Amino acid sequence: MISLRYTTWILFLAAALIGGCGEDQTAGDDLPPSKPVWVERSPDDDYPQRGIRAEPVSSDVQHWVRLEWYGNPEPDVQGYRILRAREEVGLSRGYVVADLRVGVNLEAGQERYAWVDNGDSTGGLPLNLLAPDPDFGLSRGYYWVIQVYDTAGNGSARSDAQYYRLINNPYDMSVRRDTTDVYAVTWSYQSNPDVLLSYYMIRVYGQTGGPDSVVWWGQVIRYESIETVYMDFSQSQGPLHAGRTYVCQVNAISTRRTETHADSLAGAAVFTTFVYQN
Repeated sequence: MISLRYTTWILFLAAALIGGCGEDQTAGDDLPPSKPVWVERSPDDDYPQRGIRAEPVSSDVQHWVRLEWYGNPEPDVQGYRILRAREEVGLSRGYVVADLRVGVNLEAGQERYAWVDNGDSTGGLPLNLLAPDPDFGLSRGYYWVIQVYDTAGNGSARSDAQYYRLINNPYDMSVRRDTTDVYAVTWSYQSNPDVLLSYYMIRVYGQTGGPDSVVWWGQVIRYESIETVYMDFSQSQGPLHAGRTYVCQVNAISTRRTETHADSLAGAAVFTTFVYQN
């Protein structure tokens, strides 16, 4: 006679075998996600950089950088790590400045992602690390790379490195009405000793619509300490509405190579607001 204990063990073994049929019990998820890719710029885009540019700020002393990359196609992506390294030490000594979790810091399933590096430490301390050197005024260059990881903990190869330098911000920026349709934007500027400024880019866009709602833009090449540009809104790309608040953004951009830095791309961006009256 078969004992009850032996019968129970046979039934348990049979259930385990049946439950495991059709499943791969040996293979795990060890396939890393694909390499992250920076957002490309179109040929007619006035930003010379690929996937990186100065983020406009309202303060003369803040220096921020905006990073943009394409979302990875894998369905199990869990997050993106952003690494930053000073150009003097190189990428081998880069460190993680942001760990952005999909569904927490980033919305899932997006075609593009963006994150703004405000130069803080990894502990959130406001160190303003991206600002030019406060003692000598020299610009400071950095590299950024991105790594994506999935829910199984697999990390991708790192993205190509992106380089950028933050230069001095335009300051004392203001906008005033000159004539019926013409407004004047004025700012002051002091160049960094290690940078050759290439041009300024000016944009006007709706406060609620953001940079995607540009109604007027212009590029100027100036090298004076105080600049004034007259913006004729009768020739705008879209209508301006009386009583609405608009943003005027000024980018200082350098694309000229120097002997002291690894690359030529450098810039700064500031903005102010004004109420349009026609």
